[in-house]
Amino acid sequence: MLGSRIPALQLGIFATPFAFRRAPREAWGEPRDIARDMDRIAAYHDAVAGPGDVDDRTWRDLNMDALFAQADRTRSTVGRQVLYHLLHAPESRPEPLLAWDALVRRMGESEPLREQVREALEPLRHADGMYLPNLFLGELPARPRLHWAFPVLALAAVAAIAVAVLGGAWAFLVLVAVAAVNVGVQHHYRSRLEHVIAPLRVLKRLTGAAARLAKVDDPALAAETAALREGSARLAGLHRVAGYLTLEGATDDLRATAYMYANMLFLLDVNAFVFGVELVRRHRAELRAVFETVGRLDAALSTASYRAGLPLWCTPELTGPAKHVRAEGVYHPLLHEPVANDLEVDGRSLLVTGSNMAGKTTFIRGTAVCALLAQTLFTCPARAWRAPFLRVRTMIGRDDDLLQGKSYFLAELEGIRSLVEAAAEGPQHLFVIDEIFRGTNTTERVAASKAVLERLNGGEHVVLVSTHDLELLELLGPAWEFRHFREVIEEGELRFDFQLRPGTSSTRNALRLLELTGFPREVVADAERAADALSAR
Repeated sequence: MLGSRIPALQLGIFATPFAFRRAPREAWGEPRDIARDMDRIAAYHDAVAGPGDVDDRTWRDLNMDALFAQADRTRSTVGRQVLYHLLHAPESRPEPLLAWDALVRRMGESEPLREQVREALEPLRHADGMYLPNLFLGELPARPRLHWAFPVLALAAVAAIAVAVLGGAWAFLVLVAVAAVNVGVQHHYRSRLEHVIAPLRVLKRLTGAAARLAKVDDPALAAETAALREGSARLAGLHRVAGYLTLEGATDDLRATAYMYANMLFLLDVNAFVFGVELVRRHRAELRAVFETVGRLDAALSTASYRAGLPLWCTPELTGPAKHVRAEGVYHPLLHEPVANDLEVDGRSLLVTGSNMAGKTTFIRGTAVCALLAQTLFTCPARAWRAPFLRVRTMIGRDDDLLQGKSYFLAELEGIRSLVEAAAEGPQHLFVIDEIFRGTNTTERVAASKAVLERLNGGEHVVLVSTHDLELLELLGPAWEFRHFREVIEEGELRFDFQLRPGTSSTRNALRLLELTGFPREVVADAERAADALSAR
C-alpha cells in the first residue's frame, strides 16, 4: 500500500510555568503541556556534543525542537536535558540501542515500576536542576582567599540576634552592623558564584533521587540501579553538605521570602559554595555518572510514553553499510493527520517531483526524521524500517544571512558544499535536500544540481532530493529512481492525496491554478502559449 491515512496526533503545546507543588499525573501516552526553556535544556548537550552529533542546520531543518517537545514526557529537568542530548547523538552500534529498547519496553510494561520511578524523580522538577551540569562540566571557581571568614560571619549573625534578644540599644546596633556586612558579602559574591550556587541548591535533590532509584528492584534496571548505588555511596559526603547548607526549596511566597532574608543574613548560598565546591571538584566524574544515569531512566520513561501515544511505530532493523533503505508506512510524526507512504531504494538514490503543497518536502523530511529516531530513541514512526546506520545531513530550510551580508544563493552554496565535503568522509550518509540551488537561474541550477547530486550519490551514500527541475531526470540517469506526488483539480478545487507514486509528475496544473485564483483570462492564455512554446523546444 503506497499511502494510508493515520489518525490524528496530539502535539504538545507550551503552557504554564513550573510550579513546585506536586504535578498532576498526565495520562500515559499523552504529551506534557509545559513551558520549556530550550536554551537551558540545551546546556548539557552543548557541553558534551561530539563530532557525530546532529548538526545545527539538520536539527532546524527537521523541526527537531518541536519533535523534542512532542516526545518529552520527562518528570525531571535532568531527564529533559538527557533526552534532548539523546536526540542529538545517534548511535553507530546496535548494542546500546538494544539495551535502551529493553529499558524502554520494561517501563512501558509495568505501571508499578513507572510509578516508583516517577516518585523518585518528583523532587527534580525544580528549574534550577538545569544548572547541574555546571558542577561537573563547567569551570569551577576557586574558593575566595578569605573563605574562612564566611562561616564566621554567619555565626556572628547568629550571636548578634541572640544578644539583641537580651535587649539593649548597643546590641541592636551590632546586629545591624553584622547584617550590613553580610548583605554586602552576599551581593558581592552572588553574581560571581551564581552558576555554581544555583545547582548546589538542588544537588541534594539529585543525590536523593539517585538513592531512591537505586532501591528499585527490577532486573531490567539492574545496570542503572547498580551504578546509582555506587554513585550514591561515593557522593554521601556531598549529599550531607548540600543538606546542611541549603533548604529544600520554598513552596509558597511566605517561605520563599523567609529564605531570601535568611540567605542574606546567614550567607547560606555562599557558605554552601565554600564547603561544597572542593567536594564537587573531587567527585565530578561520579556526579556526572549519577546525573546521566538518573536522566537516562527518566528519558526511558518518557520514550515509553511517547511510543504509547504514536498511532503507528516500530523498532528499526539496522544493517551493515549498504545502499539500501526500506520503509513501510513511514509518516511525519508532527502532523495531526499524516499520510503514510512506502519507500524502497536499493543501490540507487531517489529524486521526487511534484507541485508545491503536494507533499514532497514533508515526505523527505519525515523520512529523515525516521532515520534519526531509529538511531536515537530506537523508535520509528513507520510500520517497518530497515536501513544501515546513517549520518543524516539536510539542506531544506534556507534564508538570506542578513547578519553576515550573504545572499540567499551564497548561503545555499556554503550549505551544499558542506554536504559534498561530508560525502568524502568515512561514515555512510543520508543526504536530504529540498529544491537544490533554487536561488539561481534555470540553466546553471540544473547543471550545478546534476554535478553535486552525482557526487553526493557516490559510494554507499543515500540521497533524497525534491525538485521541480524535470531536466534532471534525463541528466542523472540509471543511478537514480524517480517518484512523484500528484494533485488534481476537481470541481474548481485543488486536492492532494499525498501518496508517493512511481515515475515522474505529468500534471500541468500550475497554469490552471492561475485561472482558479482569479488571474485575468489574458494572462492565463499568454502563459499557456509560452508553456507550449517552451515544451516544444
